[in-house]
Amino acid sequence: MKVYFDGGSWTRGLQKNVVVTEESYPHQFCKRIGCEYDNVATKGGSNMKIVRHLLTEYNINDYDLAIFQFTQPTRLEWVKDGEWTCHKVTDRHVFWDHYYKEIYNDLYGETMEKIHFSTVRNTCYAYDIPCIITTTDPPKDYIKYDYYMDHNKVPMYGHHPTGEGYKMIANDLVKIYENLL
Repeated sequence: MKVYFDGGSWTRGLQKNVVVTEESYPHQFCKRIGCEYDNVATKGGSNMKIVRHLLTEYNINDYDLAIFQFTQPTRLEWVKDGEWTCHKVTDRHVFWDHYYKEIYNDLYGETMEKIHFSTVRNTCYAYDIPCIITTTDPPKDYIKYDYYMDHNKVPMYGHHPTGEGYKMIANDLVKIYENLL
């Protein structure tokens, strides 16, 4: 069995600005169920990137399960000098200030989040690959994720879980996975 993981820094396993792979929830999840995995998550990753990876860069048929961690809908990516670049709302520049004040709005963000969510869910369904879609955002009334990572029980260091927090997330995801069987 092999599991595909994609998302942002929580899936990458970031702690104190350092990736700690052996404490990441993907590593702990796969160690617990005894399988291989690929973790293509990136720090600052966006939902756009998750969809791009799924549809153009990785073959979901190579996997038996996929787990995705959606991020804030305000994040996006674009191509600059032939390279994909992730953008976070905290990045400051006159263009981005204009974009988030004059162009981006909640309706746009909610619509794009629904489109990305449905694209991921339906792509996995079309290839008969079970998937779990999680988020670090709080629950919203317009979309229901399979799991909400950022809850009060997860020990945190700054904006990321501690090793123990990642272990708690992995254990919760194992329970969800077992219910898919």
